[in-house]
Amino acid sequence: MTNILYRYFPLGIFLMVWVSVFWLHSLSLFNIREVSSQSYQLLLLSVFSLFMGYVLFRAYDIQTPIRKTPTYKIIIVNERALLLLITCLVSIQLFGAFIIFYEITYQLGGVETFFNRPLAVRQYVVGVQNGYENVRLYYKFGNYLTNIGFLSCIFGGIYFSSFSKYRAIGLIPIISLLISQLLTLGRYKFVSGLVFFIISYLVFTYFLSPRKRSRRIIELTILGILSIIFVGTISYYVLKFRSPLEIDITYLLKKSLYLYFTGGVTAFENFLNSDITFLYGESSFRSITKWLARFNLWDEEQLLSVHNTFTNVTPTYRMNTYTFAKSLYEDFGIYGLVAFPFIWGAVSYRICSNTFKNFNFVNLFATCIITFSLLISFFSFYFQTLTTLVFWLIFIVLIDHFFFNKIFKIELEPQGYTNG
Repeated sequence: MTNILYRYFPLGIFLMVWVSVFWLHSLSLFNIREVSSQSYQLLLLSVFSLFMGYVLFRAYDIQTPIRKTPTYKIIIVNERALLLLITCLVSIQLFGAFIIFYEITYQLGGVETFFNRPLAVRQYVVGVQNGYENVRLYYKFGNYLTNIGFLSCIFGGIYFSSFSKYRAIGLIPIISLLISQLLTLGRYKFVSGLVFFIISYLVFTYFLSPRKRSRRIIELTILGILSIIFVGTISYYVLKFRSPLEIDITYLLKKSLYLYFTGGVTAFENFLNSDITFLYGESSFRSITKWLARFNLWDEEQLLSVHNTFTNVTPTYRMNTYTFAKSLYEDFGIYGLVAFPFIWGAVSYRICSNTFKNFNFVNLFATCIITFSLLISFFSFYFQTLTTLVFWLIFIVLIDHFFFNKIFKIELEPQGYTNG
């Protein structure tokens, strides 16, 4: 039973998200616009397709021959080596964040801008993301360094799941990432890092002894609840800085969270009612075309913006998140909503299963990516940023090659086999 729970947790997260999205959207709070049955049916079709891809591939995998001498893996951690790796990555991240902070203050006229004109800071950062603002190479260099340091959250999750008396050190990557995000008044990368931390924590508990694993699962449940409260608190203060003239920030926070979680359904409806030109991959894998344009292999004028077009989801509220279905439909129509989620689901199961069968940094990273992509599916199609994922993967491969055997020692213990 334990093995089944571990191997199904990415699918469970995906289904819980979409059950919550459909239920909350049906409440029609904050004057959110209703959608047609066609939009619901298309979204349900894509969700069901991913579910079937995951489940059917799992059923196929169960039928494969089993080993004659099954084993239970115990992983022994070299805490000092792991701590050294975390320290290096966190230092890289903070240095990159400092460079970005310096460039923002350089462009906007000083540190006081963060306190006197926080909205201008956020607009500048969004402008950089969309290519509207010209920046020096320093900013881009700082962004790359921050992305490298982002990976420390994965290793922090491993360290925090250990039974070291210094295990609280594993939280340092989350703290450093929070600092980095506050400098740009954003939340997305911090939430991403926090989820990576929790997923890494969860996966590594599989390799603990059964007694220790039970204690960690209880702790993980508490950690999840505290994380939700913490993200809500951070969102409150980010909104307070972004909206200095808003009186009722609590109401604004509830409205913002509700509409960002459910508004994608209405935005998708608006998209279906617009003039749609099939893009055949350009929408789902936007960052690839961006790199092609840099080498003059793609028309730069045809590039899609980092942010989708804003659309009204209530009479007065506009947003630009359309759920993962928008990109798939924009590329291949209804065929994209059937084929891509099915493949996505099958690949999700295979990656997750491989991590428990053959633990290494690359498989753990892939599990974090695929699980987060399922979690964030209510927001957008995560693989639009494929080149960033490849950038991370390169560093994870290098770290795995040079440091894995210095940090971990895997011991195998024969045990009774359960076909879970």
